[in-house]
Amino acid sequence: MTAGGTPPESGEGAGAPPRETLVLPLASASRRLNGTVAWDLGIAILSGRHPPGTVLPGEIAAGSLAVSRTAYREAIRTLSAKGLVESRPKTGTRVSARGR
Repeated sequence: MTAGGTPPESGEGAGAPPRETLVLPLASASRRLNGTVAWDLGIAILSGRHPPGTVLPGEIAAGSLAVSRTAYREAIRTLSAKGLVESRPKTGTRVSARGR
């Protein structure tokens, strides 16, 4: 029992040092940003603003979206993994027919 009459937390015994609090870093800004870009593009695809077969703007569009090329590429990878887009080198990224 502790001085207040409550049992000690598990793993703490009499004379044991107090547990350290573990503080994890927040997700990096780019990680959250690519998720936002993937979300926005995914909504645009599913709502029909980008019909199947449409070629999405490439990394150059990242500037117009005010995001880094890396964040845009990661967003495209996420959408590709979900089957919403098909990304091919040299031919661009097309909206998949499965995305509808």
